[in-house]
Amino acid sequence: MLFKRKKNYFALTFSDQKVFLVQADQKGQPVIASSLALAPGIIVRGWVKKPKELLTYLKKFLFIKKLKSKFVVVGLPEVAAFSRVLSLPPLSPAELDDAVRWQSEPLLPLSLEAVYLDWMLLEQDRKSSQVLVMALPAKLVEGYAQVLEFLGFEPVAFEPTSLSLARLTGKSKDDRLAIKVDEGEATLVIVGPRGEIKLSSTINFGSQDKQGKLLTSIQDLLAFYQKKQVQAKKKTRIAGILFCGQGSSETLAAEVSQKFQIKAGLIPIKPAELAITVSLSRKDVAAPLDEKTINLIPPRIQGVYDRNEKSRILSNWVKLWLFGLFLILFSFGVATAKVYFELQKIKGELIEVQALLTPQMDQLAVRAKMINIKASQILALTASQQELLPLIEVVKSAAPAGIDLQHWSIDFTRGEYLINGFADHQDQLINFRQRLEQTGQLSQVRIPLSSLEKEESISFTISFLAIK
Repeated sequence: MLFKRKKNYFALTFSDQKVFLVQADQKGQPVIASSLALAPGIIVRGWVKKPKELLTYLKKFLFIKKLKSKFVVVGLPEVAAFSRVLSLPPLSPAELDDAVRWQSEPLLPLSLEAVYLDWMLLEQDRKSSQVLVMALPAKLVEGYAQVLEFLGFEPVAFEPTSLSLARLTGKSKDDRLAIKVDEGEATLVIVGPRGEIKLSSTINFGSQDKQGKLLTSIQDLLAFYQKKQVQAKKKTRIAGILFCGQGSSETLAAEVSQKFQIKAGLIPIKPAELAITVSLSRKDVAAPLDEKTINLIPPRIQGVYDRNEKSRILSNWVKLWLFGLFLILFSFGVATAKVYFELQKIKGELIEVQALLTPQMDQLAVRAKMINIKASQILALTASQQELLPLIEVVKSAAPAGIDLQHWSIDFTRGEYLINGFADHQDQLINFRQRLEQTGQLSQVRIPLSSLEKEESISFTISFLAIK
């Protein structure tokens, strides 16, 4: 199962100025850590404005790093994120999902259909359920997802900066304020004892005094926090302020501590600008249906993983059935051999019986193995033959001018279809991929990087899965 497979992925986070990369080992320690500066205008206020330029940057950057995994968790800018803690009745996970969406819809800045939303259960007792809800605009998430998929990577999780920042604060009995300071903006998050996000704010420095605006924003957020505490008649307090990001420093922490009389310091991850990406690389990836974590992955990608999981379960049942058949045949062979052995023993021919028994058992094991292989091939061939003819028509109708399809093949292990052909120009090949995705009948349409290295007269390979 893909989800729950810890650390079998790398992490990417994005800002308007940079891309950050971290791959951690099984203990959560970075083994690859790097960043790449982006040209102005590629990402603006968290939105991908120039996907082709971003694709070009990432293609070179990720190829140089020679990553061993194709699975990636993605951290997205906080500017368009929505988060809220809801108090709901003590319901089951399925009931909570319905209740969360019903309660969140009037609070969201966009319609429920225009966002990707997920939630996690913070605390539940006999009286109530405390649920953290997070959402991002679907178009914003898709801007990053499509670029990464086009490069051949498989996104398995998406989360905004505030969630990664909250993960870095650790455990505490009191609330804490975590602040990520970047070149052009800052993200402020007040985190509760259970890791829940109580308040969050994003500020853009623009041409204003960076430090002055940051101090004012901290003061405003603390004042709003205190007002809410008084209204709710709560006595919790901000026990500490933690900084990270390329704009953080011991000097800034000391000034904030002195001004607000709250202990302040740096999150102990170096370099500081990679702290959020390191946090993301330590995320325990789980499907959105898991109530213990948040994953804003697009439903279309989640659907692919769900179908793969169903196929895996069916395959396991077939293998189990074949193994049971093998045991029956093996038991029958053992019983037959035992009778034969007893007869030979009576005749005093024990040595000859042992010589005869060994090759018979070997032959039986070989036949059972052949049955297993043939059964798997029959299942794969049957499924592929039923799908192949209509898929050929779909692909042919999607091929634009300048695309010449030459050869089809099927990877039975993954259930993946492969097409080889020739394209007059790279733009025609990219257009072909987009038209295949728009058919609604294909998923995970990918072009290897090797097929995009030339501009003209391209010998290409395209792979995809059929949507069932």
